[in-house]
Amino acid sequence: MDAQIAGNLSFILTKPPANDNFADATEMRGSRWTAYGHNLGATKEPGETMLEWFFNPPNTNYRSVWWKWTAPVSGTITVDTLGSQMYNVLAVFTGDRVDALNPVTPVPTDPGNPFNGDASVRARSGTMRVTFDAVEGTTYYIAVQGAGFIVPSSGPITVTLSGPPAIPFAPDSFTAMRINSNSVELLWEDIAVDEEFYQIERSSDGISWELLTETTPDATRFIDLTAPAGTALPHYRIRAVNSVGASQWVTAESIQPTAQQQWLIQHFGTARASGNASWNADPDGDGIANLIEYALNGHPLVADSAVLPIATSVEEDGILYPAYWIEKNPAAADLQYRVQFSHDLRFWQDAEAAMEIVSDTDEVLLIRAIEPLTDFPQIYFRLLVAPH
Repeated sequence: MDAQIAGNLSFILTKPPANDNFADATEMRGSRWTAYGHNLGATKEPGETMLEWFFNPPNTNYRSVWWKWTAPVSGTITVDTLGSQMYNVLAVFTGDRVDALNPVTPVPTDPGNPFNGDASVRARSGTMRVTFDAVEGTTYYIAVQGAGFIVPSSGPITVTLSGPPAIPFAPDSFTAMRINSNSVELLWEDIAVDEEFYQIERSSDGISWELLTETTPDATRFIDLTAPAGTALPHYRIRAVNSVGASQWVTAESIQPTAQQQWLIQHFGTARASGNASWNADPDGDGIANLIEYALNGHPLVADSAVLPIATSVEEDGILYPAYWIEKNPAAADLQYRVQFSHDLRFWQDAEAAMEIVSDTDEVLLIRAIEPLTDFPQIYFRLLVAPH
């Protein structure tokens, strides 16, 4: 008797997380930090054996991920995985090779007491909490892996680190840009997690400084409305401050706005593409995103569909051809305009490969089909816009 088996076999392939390997550990900063990640698709790398007893016999379902943190000050540190949506094991190490690490916190080694650490946390949520004494300037590696014999042992992970207050990190990417005759926009990246405010000073010569403002915590932008008029910008510097002390000063880089930034400044009063000024936003609700408004020289705060390209026809030697008419923003030379066409709205192809460019100037792009209009029962066009 012959037997036949029929059925469906499916595979779900998950790309490993960026911090799957020890060498790619995600950095944590400051004396307080919460990191989010997952161990879906994570693997055990060669030489990684510290938590191997969880698999008896050991197997490849290891699913460990890594973070690293350099202590800004010495003191007692607490790390927990409370909030993670999977049963996990947590341990902290020092060392520079995954196969030669030194445990800083107790590594689970006794199957009779598998979840050492804070037992109350483990009993409540399947997560862990550990503490250790950190030494200033030392880099610590935090490993989180799924508890392989308990489900779920893979999923979202939350790692929270807390320790004694430390001087905050200085801001990054501090720039100054004139947005009108007497206003300068200051932008920076907030990489501190425990600042109480940012302090900004201004100088006419870069030697004598005066306090300009003290911002709220987590600020990333300030507009100096009292900047002297003229082409030259004043000097600016910024530092992060908390009760422990202040970071080093960071001096602003004076920059000229790009065409895109000039357009944002004109319509939103800022060079930063965020909030209503982000390129995907549609603040006037006309269905046209800001990037398309910029490309077509539209107004992002005035609903107007008239700026959209037009599907039309052009006549040559008495024959009509399908065509697509686009009025471009002459200032948007930093954009690439790409036209595609379709006969069924499912399959699209680039117009350049099958159509003729009738006109391509700073202000107009006109593309027509090679075949007459009578050869097309229906044809659709669309415009894709991207930076050069």
